[in-house]
Amino acid sequence: MTVGFQNLGNREAAAETVREINDTLVSAIDDRPPASVSFFASTFNSLQSFYSSRELAQLSYSALIRLAAYRSALEPPPVGVTWQPRSSFPIGGQDVEIGGSYYDFGGGEGFVLKPGAARVFVHDNIMRNGIQTLDGITWWNDVFVNMTIHYRGGPLALKNVRFVNCRFEVVENQRGQQVLALAILRHQVLQIPVAESSTQPSPTAAILDRSLPLQGFKTK
Repeated sequence: MTVGFQNLGNREAAAETVREINDTLVSAIDDRPPASVSFFASTFNSLQSFYSSRELAQLSYSALIRLAAYRSALEPPPVGVTWQPRSSFPIGGQDVEIGGSYYDFGGGEGFVLKPGAARVFVHDNIMRNGIQTLDGITWWNDVFVNMTIHYRGGPLALKNVRFVNCRFEVVENQRGQQVLALAILRHQVLQIPVAESSTQPSPTAAILDRSLPLQGFKTK
């Protein structure tokens, strides 16, 4: 699968190219033609270049979201999993660790942070069929299957996660682009801290560089 990017300097031609990319990706998500690592890297870089143009920013960002969904559609699903049905998983308190389970959320919310929840560490889980907001949680060795992934621009940490046949609703800013880059380019680690002006505890503190078990975390 190839897409041409010869028209970066011509605004009208560039807009038409981005529209063609969007149309191509809509079909690719459904048809799942194979694509190389270099295709995803070059397409991502070209869309980033288009995004720098104010007139093309929204259309280019839509294409980035579709590119993440296409990359996810090509990921092999986990096999041999015994699913545990669950409507949602509310999380409260601080220093909470959740790991080693296989949840089928049945189309509902996945892990949901209650007000005041902080330093939540979710690891070695496989989740499917629901909506998962990434913000405020450290994710490690997790697999998301057939889920709608929300990212609203908050702090998070991701290490060695996989998105399998997922859709993405991601805030349009630099942080959102970092999340999409991880999904598209299969980066292994991403840490987005709290804003400097925020008093909210960071979900990432000292976690990604530590080995399990984590001392001081309450296991659920």
